[in-house]
Amino acid sequence: MLALFCLWGWIRSAIKANSQSGLLKDAQARIVVLETHLASVRNEADQYIQTAAHDMQAPLRHVAGFVQILSGEMKKEDGEKAPGNGAESEKYFEYILAGTRRMTDMVSGLVEWGRIGKAEIPDSLVDMNLLFENALKAIRPELAMIEGIGEIAGSLPAVRGSRSLLEKIAAALLQNCIRYRCPDRLLRISIQPFAGREGTGFRLVDNGLGIEAEKREKVFQPFQRLHAYDKINGSGMGLTLARKIVERHQGRIFLEDGMQGGLAVVAAFGNHNSAPPLR
Repeated sequence: MLALFCLWGWIRSAIKANSQSGLLKDAQARIVVLETHLASVRNEADQYIQTAAHDMQAPLRHVAGFVQILSGEMKKEDGEKAPGNGAESEKYFEYILAGTRRMTDMVSGLVEWGRIGKAEIPDSLVDMNLLFENALKAIRPELAMIEGIGEIAGSLPAVRGSRSLLEKIAAALLQNCIRYRCPDRLLRISIQPFAGREGTGFRLVDNGLGIEAEKREKVFQPFQRLHAYDKINGSGMGLTLARKIVERHQGRIFLEDGMQGGLAVVAAFGNHNSAPPLR
């Protein structure tokens, strides 16, 4: 009997040790995953901060430069015309205002990027058909002015997540279509369902200016622009924010060829974060 009790005690100790060992291994695995994620977030934040610090200096240098020019002009004597009375000084002030507006856009983009990173992602399905219908209604006056057409071609899969963040993607991508339209043809926008190895989602296609294949990944970086600011305005953060939102929903966003040399933006969400159309 004593031997049985000893054996039972040994078995209980072994079970407890194995259980603790399993819990320890599970905890260690979770720590590794969290540390990897934290390192990734830190690297991403460092990259964005360095890029922002560099790019934000450019408009400030422009402002400072033109202020110095105006200061010099104001000190001119010998009967030369004073600044503020001619086209030359007005041009300098326009440059200063443009620089400050660009700086404001860049700061706003960074603030929005930070908000997206902290936003909670609800566990609820979002009707992407209804979402894009509302987004198209919002830009209908702009489309009418340029005789553009936007349509939803097919039933879009639902996405599990934040309606407000997904609305930001829809609005930003549609505005990009308008901003980067081709002057030689009427704008056409088609929003289509997407299904591939990455998951299901949507494919937004236009016939605008397009982006060369080798530059498509670059435009997802903060403040990366392919057109001069004075030609096509914008913060340079639209696709950066779109990627951030899609990744917060465990998805992937990438670019493909569109219509007539235009662009297609594909957002695919994993099976656990997408569902069949709600209608």
